[in-house]
Amino acid sequence: WAAPLFVNEGGLLIVIDNRVAVALAPEVDPEEFFAVGFSGYERFIDNQYIGYISEGGVTALEIANGLVGNPGVEWASPSFWSQFEILTNDTFYNLQWNLNNTGQSGAKIGAHVGIEGAWQYTTGSSDIVIAVLDTGVQVSHPDLAANIFVNAGEVVNGMDTDGNGFPDDINGWNFFDGNNNPSPPGTTVAGAHGTAVAGVAAAVGSNSLGVTGASQHAKILPIRIAGTPINPTIVAFAQPEVIARAVYYAAGAVLNAQNQIVGSWRGADVINASWGAATNTMLTAAFNWATTSAKGGQGIPVFVATGNSASG
Repeated sequence: WAAPLFVNEGGLLIVIDNRVAVALAPEVDPEEFFAVGFSGYERFIDNQYIGYISEGGVTALEIANGLVGNPGVEWASPSFWSQFEILTNDTFYNLQWNLNNTGQSGAKIGAHVGIEGAWQYTTGSSDIVIAVLDTGVQVSHPDLAANIFVNAGEVVNGMDTDGNGFPDDINGWNFFDGNNNPSPPGTTVAGAHGTAVAGVAAAVGSNSLGVTGASQHAKILPIRIAGTPINPTIVAFAQPEVIARAVYYAAGAVLNAQNQIVGSWRGADVINASWGAATNTMLTAAFNWATTSAKGGQGIPVFVATGNSASG
């Protein structure tokens, strides 16, 4: 048999198969009820049953409609396969053209990452940690705080409890200033960049607030690698060797006093680097180690921006 493809008022696709769901009154014997017009049945839950018929589509729809109002039938409905759509209730999701481009910013409709298709499979896992190497991430941000990484092996006591070389690195590390506060110092454009990047990656989803990240549940490991030492209102700066050290940290390397890799800590599963910087051999080597030797030789994925000028 063949069935037509229906579209509901919300635009979702529906296919009606050869099953009819029926809720029977307590006094009705399901054995007798489904003996006529059905090839079989099974209990779904309590007084609700699934009855099987010879063909689906319009036939199932007609049978279900015919049962409605019959004595002993509380309700009846065709069973169907519905397009499964996972969205969020985040306030500004409709503005996130990068996730779902409906032309809301004047851009080409459909020019997006297709995130809603990916969300059919997963909306992200809290077991995954994304290191955001940038100008800092506001760890107290209301749309990020619940997804900020917490180093379970560390205790805030002024000491390096977990032995990874960084005391009190509960929520990451500030390599620019050399302390355990990875948040940006202010609200300048440069300082806000890391927070925005973290939001694109893993802002909390379906919390009726703000935006949602591509991964709604992944943890964010904030790592500050750049700042504005000259003028806080203009572009940030970073040292390639400082960035390289941050890459090793993010990838889980533990160094001894001689800066030799002697072990590993939890670190991140993914490194995000949405910025550009001068080429440096130390930085190249750090990225190579992260992608080939981290996690016991498995390596971790590193995502690097290609630049905003569209020239290369």
